[in-house]
Amino acid sequence: MSPKRNSIGPPERLSDPRLHHPIYGPYGFANIDGTGGIKCIESGYELVQTYDTNRPPTYPGGFFVRDYYFSNSGDLDENNGRYCVTPEYPNGVYAYFTTIDPSGVDATPGSPFRRFRRPIYPYIIGENFKSKPIEFNFDSNNDQETYDPIENGLQRNTTDYNFTDNNSEYSYIDDPLKVANQRAIIDYTSTGKIDSFEIIDPGDNYQVGDRIALSLDNDSDVTETVEINYLKGRDVNSLSYSTYVERDIELLQINSSQFIGVCTSPHQFRNLDPVTLSGFSTDVVSKLKSDKFLLDVDTPSYALKTNLPNSIVTGDITSIGVYGDTSFPILMPDDILSINNEKLKVMEVDKISKIIRVERGIDGTVGLAHSASSIITQNTKKIKFDLESDEIMYS
Repeated sequence: MSPKRNSIGPPERLSDPRLHHPIYGPYGFANIDGTGGIKCIESGYELVQTYDTNRPPTYPGGFFVRDYYFSNSGDLDENNGRYCVTPEYPNGVYAYFTTIDPSGVDATPGSPFRRFRRPIYPYIIGENFKSKPIEFNFDSNNDQETYDPIENGLQRNTTDYNFTDNNSEYSYIDDPLKVANQRAIIDYTSTGKIDSFEIIDPGDNYQVGDRIALSLDNDSDVTETVEINYLKGRDVNSLSYSTYVERDIELLQINSSQFIGVCTSPHQFRNLDPVTLSGFSTDVVSKLKSDKFLLDVDTPSYALKTNLPNSIVTGDITSIGVYGDTSFPILMPDDILSINNEKLKVMEVDKISKIIRVERGIDGTVGLAHSASSIITQNTKKIKFDLESDEIMYS
């Protein structure tokens, strides 16, 4: 039997179609103003002591609705609700409560509520609703097949269910993060493009013609680069001039016009330095069209593939794997490499597996431990002579 509308209450509340009353579980604040801690909310109904003489005697007490009367002894009114403050309604709301036995769990043998608190009358809503029910909820024609939520302007409640709150839970609504670990499977990807980029920290010591690596292929070789074509200059406060001479250069011929000049130690040439070539014992100089050239500087760099323990563990001679171009003549025996503050001397190069056999801790440096991906720079000893371009190129 559906509860009927209660005729008691302000007319404006009874006629307001927007009015709604939430239904809470059996617990709430001890006081209606939200104070006093949490307690089991008690019903205001009690069993009658003397039953009606017309009551069927074979049914136990409490079986019929008329076995109860409202004594106003609990926390709730005759509709099994009250006006009070709740976490969701800090300004107060009229709410119904589901009532259970506050005295303890049911210990009756064979009872379906054994070891649980037994629900007690009136369970959810008393004999009457507090306010006028929404007629929509009682119209059997309103179902999922015939009702158009868009046409009727139905709005969805998107209020957070407070799944992350340890003190709240909702029957029949599970938090998916607590049921199973969530994971997403990528169905496909598409190639994007860079329309523009902004240099936040430009660094220092760049020069026109320098190339910057943007990406690496599967072998960690550079595939995309950009070339610096202009730089914002700095104010010139002073100008100085110095000369630098490199002697005892050994020549290696690469092709008909290119030669590699290998110095005895890392040199100090920089990109676009003007140089004069002279004093070679071969006929290379006589083939050059000019004795003045500009250097094109490109200092190779690498990345360490795995962790490198200190030299006490590896010994003074060891092998390291690197990412980068290890082909000849980019990397050669006797080249000097720097990793952090340690210097290494190249002894052998396996360009296929990108493994370099090195001597550690040269030039007075210490063979400390280095982590994977540490940057290795080459202190180059090589200069490239290109007879066709009339330039010496630093390789």
